[in-house]
Amino acid sequence: MSHQKLSLNTLSSLENISTYPKQFEGVHVFWASTSSFLQEKDSFSSLLSVEEKEKMNRFSTESLSWLYEIAHGLLRAFLSHYLTESPLDIPISHTQKGKPFIEQVPLFFNLSHTHEGVLLGFSWESVVGVDVEYTARPHLDALSIAKRYFHPREYEKLISLPPKKQDFAFYRVWTQKEALLKATGEGIAEHLGQYEMSCLPKESPALLFSENKKIDPSQWHLSLFEPAPSYLGAVAFCDDTLC
Repeated sequence: MSHQKLSLNTLSSLENISTYPKQFEGVHVFWASTSSFLQEKDSFSSLLSVEEKEKMNRFSTESLSWLYEIAHGLLRAFLSHYLTESPLDIPISHTQKGKPFIEQVPLFFNLSHTHEGVLLGFSWESVVGVDVEYTARPHLDALSIAKRYFHPREYEKLISLPPKKQDFAFYRVWTQKEALLKATGEGIAEHLGQYEMSCLPKESPALLFSENKKIDPSQWHLSLFEPAPSYLGAVAFCDDTLC
């Protein structure tokens, strides 16, 4: 599978989901801003399971609850479209590390949300991971985080950059790492430093090195994009014949 089979889309209405094909090649990725769905707010509650509603209600602010509701409502709406099932009849399970899946259904999917944005990825052919980060956060201590959690070569590249470029380079590494680890199902807690991602502004998105011998960098495709001002998204997926 190549980058030619990666489709990036912006979604602004629940009704638009039905316009996308149920069967498709490659990886389809969708960006959604919470502000685009204010007129459909009442429609999202009916899409969530009881457990998801309980989790949504535990968030400390209304904006965080709304972000969760949008993300998981859109996920169920897309799965309902692709599988021709009622949203509430789809049994979404999670691995011990939190990766979502559906038993005995060969549809790979992933989601990420931050601030006022949601990113979703789907594929019938390949495992897929997505991440989106809000890059305008104040007081980001990028170098300290990188020194503690990143691969040493990534840290060396970061400190070689002018200070004004370090934060964005940090987000380039972080989003690629998180997308990759969500695709593999490893999770980010213990594995950030085991992988080296491209970092410098002129480098194409890529997995450069893996300490995990089961993960061959040549098999993995990474893509970075800016779906909206102050947001950076990443997608990771693997050659379908090899993963």
